[in-house]
Formats: sequence, structure tokens, C-alpha cells
Amino acid sequence: MDVIHVELYGGKGLFGGREQPLEASVIRCDKYKSCSYYENNQCLKVRSIGGSTCRFGEEDTVRGYTSKAKKYHQFKRSWKEHEQYRKLGKPSAKLGHIDNFVVFPYPYIHIKEQEDGEIKISDPLMFSDKTAFIPWERFTPELIHRICTFRPEAVMGGEIMEYRKKIVPML
Repeated sequence: MDVIHVELYGGKGLFGGREQPLEASVIRCDKYKSCSYYENNQCLKVRSIGGSTCRFGEEDTVRGYTSKAKKYHQFKRSWKEHEQYRKLGKPSAKLGHIDNFVVFPYPYIHIKEQEDGEIKISDPLMFSDKTAFIPWERFTPELIHRICTFRPEAVMGGEIMEYRKKIVPML
């Protein structure tokens, strides 16, 4: 797998408090050549709060030092000089493709391929990954119609209207 992105996290906090050791997040992937997100300088594996993730890439975290350690600046400089440092950004929630899969990163809907090959559409699960990887040959006009006419329900009851107003038009 090739390294496609490196990012540094941690260090001194914005609001003070205890300093966290610097960490280098290294993302590797072997499908980046057939990824529509990578073509737009984006990656699903880039860290973000509440973001989705990719099933193909790997993320390794290399733990570094606090600013009081002697090796802190050497660690920071070595990763900042890496050719893939901050190369990719977090993608917006848009349909994409990776290899032979359509990536469906939208909220309010849970799509899963069953063992028998049937695509099941259901209400979102609490704290589950909202990104679905649908095989290219299964992404048919019938499935798109099912997705567009789906009516997700909230946990406390009632339809989630934002799905029909904001998500369906993006398809």
C-alpha cells in the first residue's frame, strides 16, 4: 500500500490545558488510482468529527512527543517534510466511486448488502457509519428509485423531512 496522506494532530491545546503528544496520522491505500475522491484531492479516511470512513484504506498513528521533549522538533519536521503531508482534504457528502463500488455517504439512510446479495434500505442506526459501499453492478435505476422514495423515520417517531429536502436532490 502506498502512503497517500500524512497529517499531524495533538500538541498544545487551543484553550490551554494539558498538552497532548504530537501524533502523525499516516493513511495508506492501494485503490487510490481508481478513486473519484482522490482525483479531487480528498479522502474518506482523513480524520474529522462525525465523518465517514473508507473500507479500503488503512490509517496508522505514529505517536510522537510533547514540546518539552528533545525529539519533538525532529519528529515534527520529519513529518512536515514528507511529500504527502496535508495532501488530501475531507470530502463533502457527495456520491463517489472507488474501484468497483459506488460510495453513498449520505445521512438518514442505512444501506447494506445482505448475504444473499439483496440490497436492504432501512432507517439509520444509532452511532453507525453512514457510508455505504454498493457494488457497481447492484447500483441500478431500481435501487436509485428505492433510495429516492425511501422515507426515514426518527427514533421518536415521525418522518425525517430533511432527507427529502436536502439529500434526495443531491443524487
